[in-house]
Amino acid sequence: MAVRHGSIEEFDVNSQNLDEYIERLEHYFVANAVDDNDVKRSILLTVCGSKTYGLIRNVVSPAKPGEKTYDELKNNIRNHLQPKPLVIAERFKFHQRKQKEGETVTQFLAEHRKLSEHCNFEAFLNDALQDRFVCGLASTATQRILLSEAELTLKKAVDIAVSMEMADCESRKLKETSAMFEGSKNAEQTHKVFTQCFRCGKNNHSGDSCYYKNSKCHKCHETGHLSKMCPANKSRQHVNKPRPHRSTESTQSTVRGKGHKFKKKNPKINFVEDSDVDSSGAYETDCKYSWPLFSIKSDGQKEINIDLLIERKP
Repeated sequence: MAVRHGSIEEFDVNSQNLDEYIERLEHYFVANAVDDNDVKRSILLTVCGSKTYGLIRNVVSPAKPGEKTYDELKNNIRNHLQPKPLVIAERFKFHQRKQKEGETVTQFLAEHRKLSEHCNFEAFLNDALQDRFVCGLASTATQRILLSEAELTLKKAVDIAVSMEMADCESRKLKETSAMFEGSKNAEQTHKVFTQCFRCGKNNHSGDSCYYKNSKCHKCHETGHLSKMCPANKSRQHVNKPRPHRSTESTQSTVRGKGHKFKKKNPKINFVEDSDVDSSGAYETDCKYSWPLFSIKSDGQKEINIDLLIERKP
C-alpha cells in the first residue's frame, strides 16, 4: 500500500484563493506520485467539498463533472471565480502603489510583486519593479541616493534601501536612548537642587557626600555639621538674624541739666563675621551669623561730642 503524504482540506469560496488552492493540490499530486489525469480529476472532485462540487457541476452543466478532464475542470472553475482582470486596470494599481507608513522596504517590494501578477510585463518585469520601487519609496533621502546611481539594478536598489532603513532605525534608537538618559540626568539634577544638605546647607549634593561631614560644630561641639546648620539654632531663632557688618566707635554724650553735668560712655564694639573651620583647617566663608568682639582703643582716636535737645532744651 502506497504511503500518502499530506492532506488537502475543502475549498472555501469566500475566504480562499483558487490559484493557491490548485497549486497546493498539484504539489500534493507530485508528493504522492499521482500522474494519471483521471485520478487527478477524481481527487479534485473528492477533496474540494460539497459546496464547491455543486458549483463545478453548475458551471459545466449540462455535462457531468466526470465527463470533463482535470485541466477543463480547473480552467472552468477559475474563469467563473476569478475572471481574467483587465491589464490596464492592474497596471494602474501597480503604478499607484506607494510605500505605506510602518511598511518595511521588503514588504513594499513583495506587495509590488503581487500586483504585477496580471500586468503582463513579461521580460520587462524587473525594470517595471525597479522603477516603481524607487518612485514609491517613502524616504526621500534613499530616493536621492538611488537616483544618483549610474548602473542601478533592482537587487542593488533593494540592498541600498534596506541598508539605509536599518541605519535610520538604529539612529532613532540611539536618539531615544540618549533622550531617556538626558531626561533621567536632568531629573536627578533637579532633585539634587531642591534637596538641602543638613550638614552645610548647600543644595548641590547629599549629606552622605558632604565635605563637612567630619567637621566639628562651634556651637554644640558635635561632629557632622557646621554651626549654621546646628539643631540648637531652632531653639534660638533670634540668633539666626545676621547682624550688620559695621564698626561702631565709642562716643561720649554730654547732657547738661540743672546745675550738673552727666557723662555717659558707651563701650567701643566691633562686629566681625564668624567663619567655621572645617577638618582640614580651611575657613568656610558663607556663614550668616555675627558675633561681638571687644577691641582695644586705638591711639589718637578722639571722642565724639554730640549736643542733644531734651524737651527742646540743649
